[in-house]
Amino acid sequence: MKGFVTWEEGKGFSIPNMLVPERRAGDLNEALVTMGFHAQQIRFLSEYCRVAGIDMADGITDLGLGTSEKVVKAESIRSGIPYFPAESADFVKANLLHAYAPDIRAEESNVPYVPVGIDENERVLIAINHPSKKQEAINSLHKRTRNIEVCLAANKVIQNIFRSEFFDTQSLFTTARAKKGSEERYKEMLQALLVHACYQGASDIHFLPLPNGAGAVFIRIDGVLEPFAILERNPRGAEGEEKEYDRIVQVIRMDTASQDGVITEGTLGDSIPSSLAGKYQFRVEITATVKGASAVVRILSVSDDTTEFEEIGFDDLTKKRLLHYAGQSAGMLIVTGPTGSGKTTTLNALMKTIDPLSESVQTIENPVELLVGLWAQHHAKVLDSNKSEAQTWIRWFKALMRRDPDTILYGEIRDADTTAVALDGANTGHNVFTTMHTKSAASAIQRLRNMKLDATGESLDMDAVSSTLHGILAQRLLRKLCSYCKIKDERTDSLAQLAKIVELEPGQSIYRHNSAGCEICHGKGYRGRHMIYELLHFTRPVREMVSRKSPITELESAIEPHLTLWGTGMSLVHRGITSIDELRRVALEDID
Repeated sequence: MKGFVTWEEGKGFSIPNMLVPERRAGDLNEALVTMGFHAQQIRFLSEYCRVAGIDMADGITDLGLGTSEKVVKAESIRSGIPYFPAESADFVKANLLHAYAPDIRAEESNVPYVPVGIDENERVLIAINHPSKKQEAINSLHKRTRNIEVCLAANKVIQNIFRSEFFDTQSLFTTARAKKGSEERYKEMLQALLVHACYQGASDIHFLPLPNGAGAVFIRIDGVLEPFAILERNPRGAEGEEKEYDRIVQVIRMDTASQDGVITEGTLGDSIPSSLAGKYQFRVEITATVKGASAVVRILSVSDDTTEFEEIGFDDLTKKRLLHYAGQSAGMLIVTGPTGSGKTTTLNALMKTIDPLSESVQTIENPVELLVGLWAQHHAKVLDSNKSEAQTWIRWFKALMRRDPDTILYGEIRDADTTAVALDGANTGHNVFTTMHTKSAASAIQRLRNMKLDATGESLDMDAVSSTLHGILAQRLLRKLCSYCKIKDERTDSLAQLAKIVELEPGQSIYRHNSAGCEICHGKGYRGRHMIYELLHFTRPVREMVSRKSPITELESAIEPHLTLWGTGMSLVHRGITSIDELRRVALEDID
């Protein structure tokens, strides 16, 4: 990483990838220059912070000029304090550190520090988000230990480690459930469940009716459903009072805006606990199954921060191509993949490489998931009941075109009409970024070919598609192996599959997950997630294939084998980051 070298002392805390600055800067401005800020940005930032009455670090993230990771790296360069990257969280041995964790209640939004490591001499490494927090953290720990080393980490990293590793959110649900006879307990159970799910990084909560008067709650974490609780339920059609499952689903139903009796959909409002308000949104879908009501709550994080583009995990060639797209004055990039595959994170990280002081960045989204101060962001709500969601998006896009944008984030293209207006915008001097839901980059072309315009029934103009697109990026997220309990994978078929993409060096091993897991990964064998991806880069031959409607297999062959979804996944297997079993779960296997 530019400006940093490996902090060798960090390996004593079992954190192998911590960094220290190569040299200290004289002040924060000099550090920001080292991080790539130019003079105009620093002048604008200084004036904004003076008017708003906030410090420079908050101003950078508020305006979207940089992420909290970038701010922390700048503070590390200024202060000389080691830097704790986000990916280092996977190496935290929380089971050894509970005695040093802050004693904070759930209602409090932030902790001032978090313990992240301990060495053989019982020296404790704690992460803070600013050098000024050092003494506060030391004072908080003085009765427990005075043998302390500090490092800097982004605030979101600190909060995520504390919430997922040190705060017992499951006990909130147990406590609420024990309040027999209280009508408020059902709402409290739901709120405790929401807190637990959010703090564990879940994407969805499922309520499923089971036979024999029971109902189950599942939570989707890292793309996989996990059982959370079995609740009492009143079987459909049976007489008697509603049980806890029914009452919680009813709380959700009553708090959801739109109902038609069979299907209920909308968003939660009054049920959101204060500790989550403004930070998360919850989309709800309730349906009547043959056994009773079933609900799914989709969790959407609302933030003013995102991942640094340089740290998402693209190879150098793909990174170079994507940055080239972001620097163009016209054209379109489509990012495709299933729900929860990180499309929004990638697009926002890429678009934040565009200087918002020299270009007008405007968005149409539903919902707005990342708040960026220097972008003009629009929530494309359906305001006219006589208009479809697609018509609403088209209306917003046409209005936006009159607002002199340079770069447009167009949340999603779902049909021919929304696609046609996006292509028109990209063809008239605007750089458009959007998303789709398809299984691969090439299959996005097939979906575009199958779309029909509402008014005429005609297909999209594939010549316009071929001449306008920069590329199509497909991505998925897969689970990473726990570094502390993964086991060698010596299966013949695993090694044979890997050999098709890369060669193992003598003595090198690949790994699979330990089904028993360990204390560090909470018995899962996996910890955290990593992206796999493929980019269909629109070269002249690819544009010709799209125009003449070549078979999808020809388009697939235009992507280098090691840069397909399967190929980038195999690279992670080769590096010991994930297993072939996990790759097979999320990506289509290349079969000869």
